[in-house]
Order: sequence, then structure tokens, then C-alpha cells
Amino acid sequence: MTSRTLHLCAHCGWPAVKIFEQTDPLVVNGTYDVEGYRPGERARIARHQARVARLEAEMTKRRAAAKANGKAGRAKPVPPRTPRQPNLPGTDDRAIRDLEETAQHLADVRTQSTRLQLEVVTLKDRLLHMMKAHGKRSYHRKGIAIDVVAENETVKVRVQRADEEAGPAEP
Repeated sequence: MTSRTLHLCAHCGWPAVKIFEQTDPLVVNGTYDVEGYRPGERARIARHQARVARLEAEMTKRRAAAKANGKAGRAKPVPPRTPRQPNLPGTDDRAIRDLEETAQHLADVRTQSTRLQLEVVTLKDRLLHMMKAHGKRSYHRKGIAIDVVAENETVKVRVQRADEEAGPAEP
């Protein structure tokens, strides 16, 4: 039985799980490390983070130089907006606040969903590579079910929570 150690990832700060033991054949032969990263993947992530930090430092330097030259704070002139036509007497306000608030909330949720979907795709791809490396087409253990879908080259993952394992509650 492998022990799973929970710790924070050095790269992103999210909780990371050690999924392989040091003695696992995939770790010993260099296919993955104990957290499931491929060789060179951590270096690629580190290079990307260094590049982002370098660009942020460069932008900070540019902003400081612009501020010193007196150019900071100068925004491009915005053309004046045309005033909205006032509501005619006896008519209701055209704006429906509930509709506008709900539309704004939907747009925010859709943006979050897009970000999460990108992370889901990355994790599924990583899981597919790991399943291939282990030579597995399906994996079922302790409420976790992973199946490789051959037609789409993806994985289907189902995790049964502890409260679901007990079965439906009797009334």
C-alpha cells in the first residue's frame, strides 16, 4: 500500500499529492517523479515563471521611467460620451437591473469556467499519459474509477465521495 503525502507544490502553491513512491518502477526508470511530473517538465515550468518574473520586472522599470519623465498617469484622451436620451415622461426606465446583474454574473461565471476547463484538459492529458505509462486501460480502487476512452484519446474519471459510498440514506 502506497502512502500519499499531502504538501504544497513549490511552483503554484496548490496542495500536491505524491502519487508514486521512490521505489516505483516509473520513478526508478525516470519516466515520472514522485508527483507525476515528466523529466524536464519542472524545468520548463521554472523557465516560464522566470520569464514572467523578468517581464514583470521590465514593466515595473518602464513604469518607473515613465513616471520619472512625467509621462505616467497621462492617459489617452477619451472622447466624450454622448449623453443618454432621458426617459420620456410617463415611461419606465429602460434598464432592467435584474437582467443586467444576472448577465454580468453569467459572464463572470463563464470566464471562471473557461479557466477551469483549461486546467481540466491539462490534468486529463497528464492522467492519460500516466495510464499509458502504467499500461492500464482502467483503474478502479477505493471509490476512484479511471477509464481510458480509446476513440477520443481521453480519460473518464469518477470519484465516489465518502458520503456516497455508504449508499442512499433510508428515510
